[in-house]
Amino acid sequence: MSKANRRVRKRKSEIAAMQILEEAFHLVRTADPATFWKYYLGAVPWAVGLLYFVADMGRSSLADRDAAFAALALAGLYFWMRMSQARFCASLWARLDPGGIPAMTRGERFRAHAAHALCQSVQVPLLVIGLFFAIPLGWIIATQQNFAALALTTPPSRRPFRDLLGMAVRFSHDQWAQNHGILI
Repeated sequence: MSKANRRVRKRKSEIAAMQILEEAFHLVRTADPATFWKYYLGAVPWAVGLLYFVADMGRSSLADRDAAFAALALAGLYFWMRMSQARFCASLWARLDPGGIPAMTRGERFRAHAAHALCQSVQVPLLVIGLFFAIPLGWIIATQQNFAALALTTPPSRRPFRDLLGMAVRFSHDQWAQNHGILI
């Protein structure tokens, strides 16, 4: 098979970026309110905490004294928001593949959340690198979103951080042209 024929066959088998967006909007639009509560339970406290932090640090005369505690509280709210996002993604995954989410014990769920938090802790440095070079930005954003989508939907393993990071990077390269098209 010639290189041109392989390219045409691959192009016909790929899903268009707009079709991926339409499927994603349909999935979110048909989700039940309990799914959204899982997300808002983390997003709203973080947004309110961020607004409070900015207002307090910008106008308070005691900002020097309170900055460390407020930043620590905001970081805790950020990781809580990301864990809520992982639960939201697991609920959406359950709608796509009923029975596809593995049953986890409390310890396995804790290790999955810890691996997810560790992956999210490198998010800002990776984004800075991606913005500086601009080319790998789509792959970096896809990898970071895969952290949340895969954290609670993959089977538990003995090395949750390494497996989560490996799968997130591997899946970020799947349909990369559509990913960059969606970002543009």
